Amino acid sequence: MPLQDPPAVEDLLQAVREYLQEEVLPSADANQRVHVLMAMNVVGVVERELVLGPKLEQEHVKALNTLGVNSEAELAQAIKSGALDAKRDEVLKVLRQTTIAKLTVASPAFLERTRKEAELAAQRQAKKAEAAQG
Repeated sequence: MPLQDPPAVEDLLQAVREYLQEEVLPSADANQRVHVLMAMNVVGVVERELVLGPKLEQEHVKALNTLGVNSEAELAQAIKSGALDAKRDEVLKVLRQTTIAKLTVASPAFLERTRKEAELAAQRQAKKAEAAQG
């Protein structure tokens, strides 16, 4: 049980984000609007880090351990030295997972946009392949 009385940190952050969105943003001029949107983004990152961070961190440590390293610094060194050359596919999988986890917290909208663009590119590629065969 947390030491602090309610409201919880997540509730406080939500209240700040909602205040910025509903009260400050609508009346902000262009310059203020940029700063309000940046502040809302920061609050969102902190909210996601609190909620998702521990699970993502656990998964990241497990993924690194599958490669025989304990940190990103060790991973970088192992990649540089060529120690993981035989595990190229596994390394790429871990790097993709790491990037997705970081974007899930830092910018889920960017991650979603990127996924949609990748899907569209794959569909275009499939259509080209069909046209070439047919």
